[in-house]
Amino acid sequence: MMIRFWLIACIAVDFECLDIPECRYVVLVRGSKVLQDIESRMPANHGYESSDPMTWAHETTHGISSRLRMQHGAGVNVFYVLDGKAFVVREPKGSLWQIGALVPQSLRGNSFNLYFGEQRKYWDGTPTYVLDEWNAYTHGSLCGQELDVNGWHYELLQAIQFSVYAIAVAKSISETDANYDHTALRAFVRFNTQRTMKIWESLEATNPRGLHVDQIRAYLEEWESGNSARGLRTFAESYLGN
Repeated sequence: MMIRFWLIACIAVDFECLDIPECRYVVLVRGSKVLQDIESRMPANHGYESSDPMTWAHETTHGISSRLRMQHGAGVNVFYVLDGKAFVVREPKGSLWQIGALVPQSLRGNSFNLYFGEQRKYWDGTPTYVLDEWNAYTHGSLCGQELDVNGWHYELLQAIQFSVYAIAVAKSISETDANYDHTALRAFVRFNTQRTMKIWESLEATNPRGLHVDQIRAYLEEWESGNSARGLRTFAESYLGN
């Protein structure tokens, strides 16, 4: 049975999350409410600022996750998802190599070699690293969409590719860590798939044109109907459809 991301996104999200209070009061940043929200959860002079607002949102999201991880201790990853909320996901067994092996060539896209190749020397034993990057690309996309920044469609392309990588994370864990409790992981994958696809749906409704938009359409078409994607699609239907 063919499964579409937008169908997954319609599943109700039910999860417990942390309340993340503001560290400080922040006025509107570069005209972006997304950046204002993110900045308010980090101390002043944190060092993640950038001349590119999407990069600012992306990298500061990593900074928030890092700070929250240190507060919660080893064995978990924490993903701040805006509006004062965050997921805590327990770190499973597994490796980036095992996850990457589950992503068919047709769905690897232009981010695969960086994150599943070059970054293995830093994060190979940390499967939730993939989710941290996905969350950061989602916030970069939200910021780019809000400000209509040149190049934001490329940021969204990355977020959509990571939606597939996240399915591979869950599949890999299911195969390599039999005792893992998927409750929080499943909730986060559902939640962030919904956020990512809402960005795309609102963009697609404007009938946009451009290289990266065409790449998004081609990538989603491959996910929805490509033969090599069938294994991940079948898993996604089972994993997210319950």
